[in-house]
Formats: sequence, structure tokens, C-alpha cells
Amino acid sequence: MQFIDNYQIINLGLAICSCMISIVSYIIIRLGREIEEYGANYLVSYAVTNFIFTMCYIIEILAGLSSMPMANFARNVANMGQFILPHIMGLVMVLYIAFKIELTGRKVYWRNRIYLIFFFNMIPFVIQLFHPIIYWYDETGVYHRGGFFVYEEIIGIFVVSIIAYILHHYSHELEREVLVSLSLNLVAPVIAMFISIYYDQIQLLVLATTVSVFIMSLYLEVGQMLRYIEGEREMADLNSRVLNTQLRPHFLYNALSSISQLCKQNPQQASEMTDRFSEFLSKNMRDIQSSQPVPFAKELEYIENYIAIEQMRFGEDLRVVYDIKTTDFYVPPLVIQPLIENSIKHGLGGREEGGLIVISTDTFEGGHIIKIADDGVGFDTGEGGNFVPDDGRVHVGMESVRNRLKEIPHSKLIIKSNLGSGTTAMIIIPLQYTLKNKQNLK
Repeated sequence: MQFIDNYQIINLGLAICSCMISIVSYIIIRLGREIEEYGANYLVSYAVTNFIFTMCYIIEILAGLSSMPMANFARNVANMGQFILPHIMGLVMVLYIAFKIELTGRKVYWRNRIYLIFFFNMIPFVIQLFHPIIYWYDETGVYHRGGFFVYEEIIGIFVVSIIAYILHHYSHELEREVLVSLSLNLVAPVIAMFISIYYDQIQLLVLATTVSVFIMSLYLEVGQMLRYIEGEREMADLNSRVLNTQLRPHFLYNALSSISQLCKQNPQQASEMTDRFSEFLSKNMRDIQSSQPVPFAKELEYIENYIAIEQMRFGEDLRVVYDIKTTDFYVPPLVIQPLIENSIKHGLGGREEGGLIVISTDTFEGGHIIKIADDGVGFDTGEGGNFVPDDGRVHVGMESVRNRLKEIPHSKLIIKSNLGSGTTAMIIIPLQYTLKNKQNLK
């Protein structure tokens, strides 16, 4: 059993700290997989390789203090691992960058060249197995550098330079957190490699590499978390746009103005309209945040409140007929009201005499059908009968209907219209979304 000197104590302490930091980095990356799965396997491989790298250094120190028969073999393997594993980490990093670049749609043609460089870098280690050209131990177990030691350090710096060039060349394609984190990951190891060429008593490369991995993983995951939060904020903004579309300011203004007039002419009816308007707003605010299917009967109550408010404005010019043959099925919330609004605004709004809207439901062999038909001005649906008006406006309400119908697989929205003869919007709901089949809901 050999005695441990002060430098070995320092190096062992640095290696143990590095080992613990590597574990923390691995945990951070694993937790981050729930936020972004793409490329996580590369980061996990990078962190695991770094952990093995730190363990090799610990094994080398402990094996050098042991007199067991296998100690020299373990020491040689661990020392070899300290040279090879940083090259593997560099390869994994380049592959991760290539993966990120390909996500932007650009082709990566230089991947095979990187494999070739890695292959040539391994040649000195193969020679080392038969002839000590990088390092060797004397009879007393003291470590000595070989003639190719400096060469290996220069090769390591060369690999880092290649990575830095790739990051610079593709800086406009890579995400900001990827670019910054990988750039930071290069700085400390390069400084440590330069120091190790002239001073080898304290091994800084292990700590430098591990700290860099920790900073990289933390920066990446924080960046991904911020993007996730930003995505949630954008989704909330989209919901707000949809809400603004379905509760247009002019609709609110007209409804309140009509109620105000009724307060003078017919207070009882004004009270009833206020209750309907309150129920309408309450359901709209509640369901705008949800896409979970609801019974059609509840959606019908919401529709009736909306139509009653609109009839308060248009009077006899807006005639509505209900032909409800079934309510025994589910629909996504807020998918029918935008269709009725389109009929009122675009269909009947273009006629001085107003018009008729027929709301009907029925059951057929494949499921349930909801129809909203008007006798308004109609429009040209184009090829395929899809509702894509060429008026230069963003139809958020119609897009909301299509997106909400995606919550029910195999449901459909069909629009049929002809200029001058009205429009019919049909929603098809599959049979498994009958009320008695509630367990089939997503």
C-alpha cells in the first residue's frame, strides 16, 4: 500500500466533486426529457460518458495506491479511458449539433468526415496498447509522459476548434440556448488542456469538463423551460384571440344596447335577456379554456341563448327553426356558435329582408349529424367544398371550429354553399360519441 501525497488528495477530491456534479447533470437532463425529447439521448450519452471519465480518474488514483495484482491493469485501463473518453464526448457533441441542424431542414454532409477524424484520433491509443508512446509507468509505479502526450493534447484542441467552427458556421440555424450552452462547454476544457501541457500536478481537465457539462445541461434545460412557458403564453394569446372572435366587441356593444332599450320598453323582457346574456358569457368564458366534449343538450342551451340575443337585435329579420331529432351525443364546446354567427353575419347580413336559419340534428348509421342551414346570399366554396373565403381576412372562428373537432377522431366539418341559394354547414360526430358510450371519450 503506497502513501497518498498532497497532490493526489487534491486530485481525488476534484474527481469526487466532478463525479457528483456529473450525477446532477444527468438528473437535470433526464428531467428535461419531459420538456423536449428531441436530442435528449445525445445529452444523456454525453453526461454518462463524462461520469465514466471522472470515475476513470478516481480508479486511476486508487489503483495507484493499491498493491493488489489487478491494480496495475485497472490503472492502465483507467488512464487509457481518460484519453479516449474526451474524444468520444467530442464526437457525441458534434452528432448532437448535426441533429439540431437537421431539425432546421438543412442537410449535414460532413458527418462521415467527423467519423473519419475520430478514427484517426484513435490510432495512437491502439499503438499505446503495444508500445507506450503517450504515457508509461516505471518500476516504482510513477507516471511519465510519452513523446505523443503533447500530440494528443493538440489533437484535443484541434477537435474543439472543429466544433467551434461548426457552431460559428451554423450560428443562424441553431437555437440560442444550444449555441450559447455548447460554446460555454468548450471554453473551460480548452483552458485546462493548455494548462496540462505545462503543468500536470493537478488534473484540471476532469473538473473543467464536468463543470462545462453541468453548465451546458442547466442552460439548455432552463432555455427549454422558458420556451415551454413562452409556448403556453402563446397558446393563451391564441385562446384570447379566439375569445375575442367569439365575443366580438361590436356584438357585446349591440347586445348591451338592445338590453338597455328593452329596460325602457319592456323591463320584464330586459330582465330575461340579461339572464340569457349572463349565461352566454359564463359558458363562453368557461369553455374557451376547454376542448373536452360536452353533451349536445348543454351546447344547445348555449346556442339558444346566443340566438335569443341576436334576435333581440334583428327582430323579425332573423327567423330560426329548430329541428332537433336527437341530443344523445357529445360535441366539443363552442363548435356550433361560430357557424351560426357566420350564417347571420355573412349569409343573412347581405339581405335586406333578413332570412331563415334551420338548426337540425339527426342520427344515421355512421353517427350523428348537425346541420346549420340558411337561405342567405351563399358563396363559392371552391373545389372540394372547403370553406376558404378569399377575402384577405384571418377566419379565427372557423379555424377554432376545425381545431376543436380534432378532439373527436373522425369527426368532420362539411360546408356546402352556392351563390344566391344559401349555405349549409354540417358537423359529423362518430357513433362512439353517443352519450351511453362515455368511456370512449379521449
